[in-house]
Amino acid sequence: MIVGGEGFIGRQLRKYLFHKYRVISIDKKQPHCLHEDEVCLQVDMETDRDITTFWQNLPCEASQIKAVVFLAAYYDFANTANEHYIKLQRGLELFVDLFAKHTSPQSVFVYSSSMAALAPTSPDKAITEISPQLGLWHYPKSKIVAENFLQKQKLKQTVVILVLAGVYSNYCELVPLYQTIELVRSRSPEKFFYPGRSDRGITYVHVEEVCDAIEKCFAVGQQKQTQRFLIGQNAPLHYREIHRRAASCHYGKSIALLRVPKILAYIGAYILQKMSRKRRFIQPWMIRFAGEHFYLDTSHAKKSLGWSSRRFIGQDLDIILQNMQNFSDKWYAKNEQRPW
Repeated sequence: MIVGGEGFIGRQLRKYLFHKYRVISIDKKQPHCLHEDEVCLQVDMETDRDITTFWQNLPCEASQIKAVVFLAAYYDFANTANEHYIKLQRGLELFVDLFAKHTSPQSVFVYSSSMAALAPTSPDKAITEISPQLGLWHYPKSKIVAENFLQKQKLKQTVVILVLAGVYSNYCELVPLYQTIELVRSRSPEKFFYPGRSDRGITYVHVEEVCDAIEKCFAVGQQKQTQRFLIGQNAPLHYREIHRRAASCHYGKSIALLRVPKILAYIGAYILQKMSRKRRFIQPWMIRFAGEHFYLDTSHAKKSLGWSSRRFIGQDLDIILQNMQNFSDKWYAKNEQRPW
């Protein structure tokens, strides 16, 4: 069962699992079945009635449910208090309660969290499962609330939390990465400046490897305590390398990238936001986070799940940029439909 099956990861996971499992996909969006044997239902995780009705009318025997993958999430880059975060948390709590009551002890509940809810680190210190969390804006804060709730549950079923690095595909489909590539392509002078250390970066993970990690959770066996794993590649990719490669793709050469004080960048972003008639991705609140570094130690996932990444965004970035050039209509269509 995939909750949030119409989303970016959800649709990829449905394709990945189809030949091995009977898939039930639920989402608040109008369902679109990928295969004739798939069960697709419209269920709003922010509505108690929808959740209760769904469990009362399951399209299969509850004992047949091998796993539930909870991908439903709300996020935006407005960074303002939004009732969707509260409603979705209430929906998660009700859904977990009904999952616990209806399914067998052999079922597994997999929840997707985010690297954004972790405190950044330095290049010489990897983040592990016991590293501190930090919710300085609304989206990661919501993930920390959800993780804390799941950690406190004492279910007969196994609960697994996957903390995902920045998830991308061969067509990008990761909003911050897409916006960075587009900024370099644009005429905006902002592309020449960065308000942080450009030799810092975040860790990424390809969506296909996320699907593999999720499937491996189905076989973890019964565990008394909630299991938590970091899912990402073995090294981060620095911002200046993304900038250099994007510039080479767009212009055939690298372009200057100068570091500016964060206070000046903040003022500039504030003025541009006030002057712009269009919605801008770069907003003043984001400036403080420029130059943060996220380097994950995924050895726990390798040891306990048998999962490790075999890809690196450093190589895959060439594929992403080639697809942008060779299949631009498809590339932009996929990225423009990603919410932010």
